[in-house]
Amino acid sequence: MRRRTSTKPDTCLNRSVLSYAATQNRGLWWRRFLIADRTGMDVRYAEELIEGVLSDLGTVAFADDQELLRYCYRVAGTVGLMMCPILEVRDRHALAHAIDLGVAMQLTNICRDVLEDAQRQRVYLPGERLQEVEVESTALVRCDADPSRVAVVVRDLLLLAERYYESADAGMLYIPARTRFAILVASRLYRAIGLKLLAQGANRSEGGFGYRGLEKSLASAAPC
Repeated sequence: MRRRTSTKPDTCLNRSVLSYAATQNRGLWWRRFLIADRTGMDVRYAEELIEGVLSDLGTVAFADDQELLRYCYRVAGTVGLMMCPILEVRDRHALAHAIDLGVAMQLTNICRDVLEDAQRQRVYLPGERLQEVEVESTALVRCDADPSRVAVVVRDLLLLAERYYESADAGMLYIPARTRFAILVASRLYRAIGLKLLAQGANRSEGGFGYRGLEKSLASAAPC
C-alpha cells in the first residue's frame, strides 16, 4: 500500500483530473481544489481518490490483499490525508495513522456490505482468501455461496481492520482537541459495526451480510 507523506501544495493540477471535473460539471470538485490552495493540502491525494472512485464504476474483483488495501488507501486513506491540513494536524507522524483510519473504515464497509456489493458485480473480498475456503467470486455474485465459508473471509478481514483501528487510535492525539471528538466518534461508530459482525460470527445468513435500517443510516453519516 502506497503512503505518500508530502504536504507541499501541488499547484500544477493533473489535466485528467481537471478534465474529469469539468465534464462532470460538479462545482464541488473545484471547491475542493480551492480548499487545497488555502490549507496546503496535497492535490495528489485528491487525484488518487478520484482514481479509486473511478475503479468502482464497473465490475470489481480483487486478486489478493495487496489489491484490496491499495483500493482502500485510494478511496479512504487519501481522505484521511486530505483531512489532516483541514483539521490543522501539523505533525507528519500523524499521516500514517490518518491513512490507517481510512483503511480500517473501508474494510468495515466492505465486510458490512458483502451481499449488496456482490449484487452489483463488485466482489471486494480477495480472490486468494475466497479460494482458501473454496468459494468462487462468481458464486457471491449469484448469491449462492456458502455463508459459513464467506464468513471466514469476512471475519479475517474484520480482524485485519482491528489492527488498522488500533493504529488510528494511537494517532488521535495528533488531532487538535476541538476537532478530535468528531473523528473519534466516527472511528468508534464504524469499529462497533465490525465488532458486532464479529460477535455474530461474521455470518449473517438471514438477509445476507449487509447491514440495513438504523445501523446503516448511522454508518453513512460518518465521514469515510
